[in-house]
Amino acid sequence: MRAKNRTEAQRALGELASDLRRKGTGTTDRTLRETCEAWAEHAKPSLSPNTARELTGSLERYVYPSPLAARPLAKVKAVDLDTLYRGLQEHGGKVGGPLKPATVRKVHTALSLVFAQAVRWEWLAQPRRRRVISEGVRRRARAAVGSPSPQAHRGGGGGGRGRGRSAVGGVPALMVATTGRRRGELCGLRWTEVDLERGTAAIFRVVKIAAGNKLVIAAFPKSARGEATIALDEGTVRALGSLRAWQDERAASFDAALVLEAYVFSPEIDGGRPLHPQVVTHRFGRLRRRLGTTGVRLHDLRHFTATQLLGAGYSVTAVAGRLGNSPAVLLGRYAHWVRVQDEDQATHMGKLVGMGVEAE
Repeated sequence: MRAKNRTEAQRALGELASDLRRKGTGTTDRTLRETCEAWAEHAKPSLSPNTARELTGSLERYVYPSPLAARPLAKVKAVDLDTLYRGLQEHGGKVGGPLKPATVRKVHTALSLVFAQAVRWEWLAQPRRRRVISEGVRRRARAAVGSPSPQAHRGGGGGGRGRGRSAVGGVPALMVATTGRRRGELCGLRWTEVDLERGTAAIFRVVKIAAGNKLVIAAFPKSARGEATIALDEGTVRALGSLRAWQDERAASFDAALVLEAYVFSPEIDGGRPLHPQVVTHRFGRLRRRLGTTGVRLHDLRHFTATQLLGAGYSVTAVAGRLGNSPAVLLGRYAHWVRVQDEDQATHMGKLVGMGVEAE
């Protein structure tokens, strides 16, 4: 084909480039295992040590021993991956027992990253790998974490859009109350830092609001008090598990999947961007109004946590560590509360000692 002029030639060149990007240009003779190993070597520097260990471990334990690992990458079909996941689900655990849904999801996450990188390297003709976790895995996942109730999703009514807002609006407030952490710290939390089996969450960063209402994601300095791994209670673990199951189903309905470093609270289908802290506050306000509660701010839940823990007799150091404060700051902020507790302790000890003196 000959172009009549430069404009037509540039248009034709653009269409050709677009077509090549859509169809892909390259293939590879590498097997699935060789591709996984190449991806692991490439991705390791950009992953945290724990994440790299978990993903490569998932591949080594559950993918490499399978016959699929020796198959050329280009010949691995979606149905093959679905069969692999189903086999792991049914007898991939210890002594041939079922494998936990969360572990199967980790295998899928690792393979999704491998295939995505293979497409970028043009080792695959086109990005054709869909999310292929079987319905059985989804059912087991919902059973393991407990499916969110319609009321929790819809807030008493509404359709699909209301489900997402309600689920995201309630869990951050719950976590502020049970952990005492700031909204920005919870907005910066990623799923790779939450261990639902152990019931822990690792706080590594905070989402701040900068000029122009822009978000800045800042990591805590290594010496910062805010960085810590905190324990989660059973109710919070169930709520997070339900939220994760719902997010997985929502992403699958759009033929997508959560990205590796997905944020726990995110406005995106793939979890690639953190929720704005101010959105958390607004949604808490709607939740509060729906419950008929007035005069309670989101930040008041953090104060509630501090006073309840101090009142229960936990040390200032322990409470400060959970809230991400220094003991000095905590003492300054809750000096009145600590003083009341100290007076109660004085009265208590006075009674004990007084009883001893009277006995003599």
